[in-house]
Amino acid sequence: MEGPRDWRPYVLAPLFRRVDGLSHVAKRLADTLGRLPRETPALRAFAPGEAPRRVVAVDGSSVVVAEAGDLLVGAHRAARVALERGQPRPAEPRAPEVVLLTPDDAHRVVGERLGSPVPPLAPAEALHALRTLGELAAARDALATLDAGDLLLLDGALTGTLTLPVVDALLAEAAKRQVDVVGVCKSTRLRLGAAPALAACHRAGRSFASPTWMAPLPPAPAARGRAWAARLSPGEERVFRFDVQARDGDDARVLAGLAALAGHPAYPGYPSPLAMAHNAALIPEEEKRRLRSRLVDAMLDAGLEAPLAEAAFLDYHDVLELGA
Repeated sequence: MEGPRDWRPYVLAPLFRRVDGLSHVAKRLADTLGRLPRETPALRAFAPGEAPRRVVAVDGSSVVVAEAGDLLVGAHRAARVALERGQPRPAEPRAPEVVLLTPDDAHRVVGERLGSPVPPLAPAEALHALRTLGELAAARDALATLDAGDLLLLDGALTGTLTLPVVDALLAEAAKRQVDVVGVCKSTRLRLGAAPALAACHRAGRSFASPTWMAPLPPAPAARGRAWAARLSPGEERVFRFDVQARDGDDARVLAGLAALAGHPAYPGYPSPLAMAHNAALIPEEEKRRLRSRLVDAMLDAGLEAPLAEAAFLDYHDVLELGA
């Protein structure tokens, strides 16, 4: 008697036939990423300089702990790392803030934190806004510890939608204290012609005489400071976007000082204080699972029946992935 047939080739065959478009997509990407803009990026050489006497870097993290329909339980935290004459001060570990967000009240939660009304927000958008506000609050506190000639490093562009007034207030205080501020972006939507800006600068930089260079980027809507693509280390070809507010308008000086902080062997070409702040703020999967377990226990303590507590946040993907 003939045994059962393997049904998978018959089900999957139509899907594989549709993948023929992959080569077309790949060609379009190759054309876009490999094409220099009409005007070649204006690369400008600089040499790494002296690191600022004091640096504070701030980064944040957020995760979805659990979802039940349109109810979202999220967690977020910010961390800051300080360097004094090149010596890091370890970030103090902080427990994440856990929030419940719904389509009905997410905007109110953010508005209360921001101090002004905001339009309706999806829960995921609200969680991102709360994370950003947490980072900006940590940056504001850090700024109070900095003096003229120091550097404040932030993760992401010096811009925002809901948070732009907070960014403006932070930059105004930094200017008053004569503190340089740099927002570091690992990617950007800015373009040079048809090509992504960082890809175009990377391509131009491969044949540039100096291993460390900077190139001006077009201004972004509602952005603050000046945007640059720059390669900070000969040990890493990767290019990052830097939004710079220099106390004296000398962006090259600021980037040269930043290059002195970009020689860590684990993060070549990236400011190591910001990498340390990222790692300090990160909410790993294990911590997320612990938060979810504590959430269920707390719901039981609050009087919710166990089957409801478990069923409300059951993600069947977990079951499917166990059998994969």
